[in-house]
Amino acid sequence: MLVARGRLVHAESVVGSGSGEGGTTGARAWLRRVLRRADAPAFADRGDQRVARIVGGMLRVMFVIVCVTLLIQFAISGFASGMIGLVVTGAWVAFLMLLVRRGRVQAAALLLILNVTLLVNVSSVGYGGIHSPTMGANLLVILMAIMLVTPRRVAIVSACVLACVVAVYVIDTTGLDERLPFPQTPNTPEMALMTHIAHLLGAGYFLWLAVSGLQQALDRAETEERRAGELLDEARVARGVAEQASRAKTQFLANMSHELRTPLNAVIGFSELLLEDADEATTEELESIRRAGKHLLGIISDILDLTKIESGRMLLELDRVQVRALCEELTRAVEPQAAAQGDTVELILDPALEGDGGWIVVDRTRVYQIVVNLLSNAVKFTDGGLVELRVALAPSGAETEGARTLEFAVRDTGIGIAEHQRARLFESFFQVDSSPRRERGGTGLGLTLSSALADMMGARITVESELGRGSVFRLLLPVERADAPGADVG
Repeated sequence: MLVARGRLVHAESVVGSGSGEGGTTGARAWLRRVLRRADAPAFADRGDQRVARIVGGMLRVMFVIVCVTLLIQFAISGFASGMIGLVVTGAWVAFLMLLVRRGRVQAAALLLILNVTLLVNVSSVGYGGIHSPTMGANLLVILMAIMLVTPRRVAIVSACVLACVVAVYVIDTTGLDERLPFPQTPNTPEMALMTHIAHLLGAGYFLWLAVSGLQQALDRAETEERRAGELLDEARVARGVAEQASRAKTQFLANMSHELRTPLNAVIGFSELLLEDADEATTEELESIRRAGKHLLGIISDILDLTKIESGRMLLELDRVQVRALCEELTRAVEPQAAAQGDTVELILDPALEGDGGWIVVDRTRVYQIVVNLLSNAVKFTDGGLVELRVALAPSGAETEGARTLEFAVRDTGIGIAEHQRARLFESFFQVDSSPRRERGGTGLGLTLSSALADMMGARITVESELGRGSVFRLLLPVERADAPGADVG
């Protein structure tokens, strides 16, 4: 971009010098080229771009002021003094322009501010001392620093301004100004008027910058708001599409579940009928058919339940349940699997849950589904060991009126779970035994479904495990008390 800009300026200067208008056109083209050198290049950072733009504008203004001042100095002090001022000031402005061009925006801004600070206070020494009208420009310097540099550099500028004000005060009160080589400006109404005009122009310039920045901020806010509205509309459309896709998926799985359950139930039913009259030669094959059918039926049921939960169509059916009867049914459900593995299943029930105190209101089907899954996993990963189901009032759940928290703790002495695997236990299709042989079997949906069902009931599942020493899964279930059938509730 800079190269392109340089070429454009060069072409304009060539055209201007050859247009027949003589030296005036050439001088105008030269001035235009010099002023364009103060243009800030494009920066990726928006803050640097803003600072570079302001610094570039101030350098332009400074260049014009310096030219006018040097013309006056030529007229008053002579050629030699004017040339010295022109060379020194021109070199300084060119150096600041170079810093901006090189991307050192903050450094250029700080040097420019310190330069203005020095000029303001030197002018004050030569024109009225501490009572000079130019002393008020120190406030503009601090405002300039706030707008252009970082807070740390604002503190540096403020310290320099304070030091300069103190120095001007000392010079003014001790009479050092008469011994210093500063030109004394006559205290005339014209000079005071010019000083006030300069202050007003500076204040107006910064006010314009503030208003311009505010307008740009409002424009950006309006653009962002419009973009946010567009994104919100897109999100609504995407949500509608996702909901429609979810409904279609749920409907598809429900239909497929029905279509698959019907033949599977027939296969399982006929295999059970054949087992009643089968001889020893065919019993094992028929039993394999029955087990495979039940396994497939369980997978289909788990997938359908997960889909219902995701779509919000799963409903809880609360009923009065006796804790002991439920726990005995749970242990009986896994005893055949435990016997095949050589495991022992034990039930330990809190005495407070015996008798009339053991009646609760809960969704029996979902609690059964969760705890049976925990027990089945414990049996599956334990060979010839102990699987224990302990049911008690949770220590952390102080009873409230009509409510309690039950803890179903399933402990095993199996292979345990590694620490890096525990964080992923409740992910869909994750399996502790992911080796190609897959000796333990499973689909990786059981714990995912159990966790989702627990969340529906306001419960939570925790796990503690040590590799090679077993695991403990706990279901912390909030339940309501229920009176035993036939109890006197009056």
